[in-house]
Amino acid sequence: VKENIRNILNKNTKIPITVVRYYPWLGIPKKLPNKKSLSQKRNVKFLYVADGAFHKNHLILMQAWELLSRDFDVKYKLSLTLGDKDAELWELISDFSLKHELKIYNLGEVPRHEMPRVYKKHDVLIYPSLSESLGLPLLEAQEFGLDIICSELDYAREVCEPSETFDARSFFSVKDAVLRYTGVRSSHRSVWNDREGLLAAYFDEEKI
Repeated sequence: VKENIRNILNKNTKIPITVVRYYPWLGIPKKLPNKKSLSQKRNVKFLYVADGAFHKNHLILMQAWELLSRDFDVKYKLSLTLGDKDAELWELISDFSLKHELKIYNLGEVPRHEMPRVYKKHDVLIYPSLSESLGLPLLEAQEFGLDIICSELDYAREVCEPSETFDARSFFSVKDAVLRYTGVRSSHRSVWNDREGLLAAYFDEEKI
C-alpha cells in the first residue's frame, strides 16, 4: 500500500510517508507460543472471535465439527465469544453440541483487555466469516502467534497469511481444511454442494 501511494504521489516526491497502526493494539506478548508439530496438532485448541451476526457464519462450524466427530472420531476443542445478545444462537449451538458430544464452548463476550489471555490459551484462530471490513481478530491472532484457518476471501488475504483456507459456504470445505491442518487423512470427499442445506439450517433447527 505504501508503494502504491508513493506511485500515485510520484516516486520522486520528498513527501514523507509513515506507516502507522490502524487498529487498537493489544500488545505483542513477551513470549509467543511454540508452533505445534504435526503429531501434536490433534490436540490443538481452536478459537473463533466473533459476535453472532448472520455473516459471521457460526453454524458452518457446528456442522463441520459434527462431521469431524462422526466420520473421523476427532473432537477438537472450539471456543466461541458470543455475548448476551446472542443467547438464542448459543442455545442452538449448545443443544447441537450436547446432542453430538462436541467440544464447543462459549467464553461469552470477552472484554478487550482480556483478549491477550484468551489468545494465549488457544492454538488456532478459525474464521469462517463471509465478509469483513477489516477482520481485526485475524490481525490480533497473527501477532499473538496463532495459526489461522479462514475463509478464502480477499479480506483475509489482505491482513494475514493463513495456514489453511476454505470455502466459507461449505462445511465440507471447512472440515477438509481442519483435516489438512491437523494431518488427519480424509478417506472420502463429498461431491454435492451443501450450500442449500446450510442456509436451511439457519431457519429450521430441525434440519441441522
